[in-house]
Amino acid sequence: MVQSLCKKFILLVETLYTFRGIKGEMGVLIKRGQVRRTNKTGESTIEKILSAAQVVLVRDGIEKFTVDRIAREAGTTKGTFLYHFHDKERLLEVLMVRYVEHLQSMLSSAVERVRASGRHVPSELETVAGFIDWYRHFRKQKPEYSALGVRLLSLSASNRSLREPILQWYRRLFVTLRGAGSSDVVAGVLMLEGLFYLRHLQLDMTTDEEIENILRRLEERLGLLEKHA
Repeated sequence: MVQSLCKKFILLVETLYTFRGIKGEMGVLIKRGQVRRTNKTGESTIEKILSAAQVVLVRDGIEKFTVDRIAREAGTTKGTFLYHFHDKERLLEVLMVRYVEHLQSMLSSAVERVRASGRHVPSELETVAGFIDWYRHFRKQKPEYSALGVRLLSLSASNRSLREPILQWYRRLFVTLRGAGSSDVVAGVLMLEGLFYLRHLQLDMTTDEEIENILRRLEERLGLLEKHA
């Protein structure tokens, strides 16, 4: 997983910094967007730093999101942090990539559950059906990524480079949704996104019964309910 993350981080850095004339190269320190190739020990250290950064950001907030505090939480030194990451801005970008990967994983898992359910769902409606399934599961859980997502998305509002990974994810998502050829599909996902964010922000006043009625009506409108003779 760490190797995959590192590869995706390299791709992200190259994308974000090419327009500045800075291209990352393997074998050099992460500096000005450049990335170092690491051995297994280095990969373990990177993972510890990323996990510690997530804890500090969620627990202490951005005001205390400092290199010193993250290094201390990770049980390493500031020098080791700077060896692997040029600064905390690069670290935030990696955390955003991880968050986007989490979102895609949750959606993909939900779509797979829809496919395995035995229901006949047209391929163009699988994504919105997956969103509905995802929200049903999400509502029953206390997702560990909720607080992290809120922090990262708040920071990204004023930081375009941090916002870029989530923007790309939403662009791809809406291309897929529009491919269904129905405004009801787009409207349904927009409604679900609102429900997700109310839950994320702990502002959700709805009952389980209300939500299930809403989801059933959406499924009915989209033709996702089984028709019985």
